[in-house]
Amino acid sequence: MATATQTEIVAYGTVGTDITAQMVSDSLSVVGPDADVIMRVSSNGGSVFEGFAIYNRLKQHKGHVVVKIDGAAMSAGALIAMAGDEIWMAGNAMMFLHDALNDGGGNAQEHRAQAALLDQLSDNIAGIFAERTGRPKAQIARMMSEETWMNAEDAKRLGFVDALTEETAIAAEFDYTS
Repeated sequence: MATATQTEIVAYGTVGTDITAQMVSDSLSVVGPDADVIMRVSSNGGSVFEGFAIYNRLKQHKGHVVVKIDGAAMSAGALIAMAGDEIWMAGNAMMFLHDALNDGGGNAQEHRAQAALLDQLSDNIAGIFAERTGRPKAQIARMMSEETWMNAEDAKRLGFVDALTEETAIAAEFDYTS
């Protein structure tokens, strides 16, 4: 914590398992509605619905929210990052955008219904990115469809982040000894 009115939330890992809306909401409730927040993100993505909940909770927070992308903002992790009043990205970090995905099975009717839902989800996500960047929604939708990787400089040039920070070392999440 930097000051009594500022707190740091670390959101490293998979959205929906390691990073949950309940975790973020609980953290914001503890510090109060007016506290300034630094949200550190390094995520490979995860649940889009949990990502929407975290994004909305951060956007509704009355205090100033700075998102710092320390390693990766991929998929739902990139969505969460867009909630910042300011978004900073480490010089060696990466951002990844893609259309909504589904890994479920089912019959033809269920697949058609899932395709319609995925289109709606992708449209919602593109709207959030377009609002943040000021770019046309069609351009963002194309970037998502093409599965776009961006380094920090590209993310800044395209309006996804406001500032680049010094490179931040992230502890490995894997145990290579076993």
